[in-house]
Amino acid sequence: MDSLNRLIVYASFPAQASAKIHSFGASLQTHGSGLSECRAGLKTSSTIKCAAPTLRAKLEITFDQFPAARALIFGKSTSTVLAIQTSPFYPGPMKPPELFSTEAQSTKRARAISKGMFLQELARDEILERLEAVNKSFSAVAIVSPYPEIWSTALPKANIVADTDVLDLGLAAYDLVIHAMALHHCNDPVGQVVQCERALRPDGLFMAACFSGQTLVELRAALSMAETDLRGGLSPRVTPMAEIRELGAILQRAGLALPVADSLKIPTTYRDIFHLMRDLRAMGETNIMTARATSFTTKSLFDLAQLIYSKEYASSQDRLNCTFDLVFLSGWAPDASQPKPLKPGSVSKTLQQSLEEAKNSSSN
Repeated sequence: MDSLNRLIVYASFPAQASAKIHSFGASLQTHGSGLSECRAGLKTSSTIKCAAPTLRAKLEITFDQFPAARALIFGKSTSTVLAIQTSPFYPGPMKPPELFSTEAQSTKRARAISKGMFLQELARDEILERLEAVNKSFSAVAIVSPYPEIWSTALPKANIVADTDVLDLGLAAYDLVIHAMALHHCNDPVGQVVQCERALRPDGLFMAACFSGQTLVELRAALSMAETDLRGGLSPRVTPMAEIRELGAILQRAGLALPVADSLKIPTTYRDIFHLMRDLRAMGETNIMTARATSFTTKSLFDLAQLIYSKEYASSQDRLNCTFDLVFLSGWAPDASQPKPLKPGSVSKTLQQSLEEAKNSSSN
């Protein structure tokens, strides 16, 4: 049983096993008797039966790590083994961890009230203003929004759908899709934009608005410092926001052409931290992170956060500064009619020459 014993020895040293397994496998393929011996030995060998559990486990790990060895021993082709092989070669479908709790999100949004929708309405007006600058009419419009009442009067003919994980959008059914103020609370923002892109007809327009970057940066800092001082650690209390460059990259990953991303910072002031949190509750934008603290938070934490906030971020009128940062995204479904960039080296004039010619023509 020399062949089997050698394999067991190699399995005892998984870090060095790769090259030895492959060279040993080639030897077994050359000598059919050794291969038969190994196959039979795995079933009958007293060495295997008497081996320590850790050694048997290492042998199994070796088989899992090197499908070629498993194929040689069990008489299957390598392609067959790879087809049925589990991780690390062919892991099953992976579900990304949920950053946000959809159950908590539904609860928080149910508490939102109309007077708390001022930022939603601002984002709507900004998008509508941008649409006026587009030299194209849109006959089939879809809007992804958790608050349909915000859009129903502005675009009454639009199909308004909820921002669920799987969007209720038909394939190539629209020439305009708007994702309104929901991407910042999506577990899969890339997937959301990809679904919107697939719902667009050729040369259709995608637009989106969401919180980003510096939104609530002052509140995040005050709560972090207060919790560190009181408890010596942190828990997630303010949603992490993507930067504008990261959101712009999502457009490219989704396959949208002519991507554009711009931001609008909205400075506000509040009487105190509790006034700010009441507004966030009215917006439906309070903490929904899965890892959030679910136990009761003592008032002392918020009192200390108020003290830090007022010391570090007070306005000249003794109010608390608070920043909301909105990012607006736009991109087009690819179409042959869209402008294409010139090939490198194809330009016959420099920018300076073009400017001088324009200046001379205007003076004449």
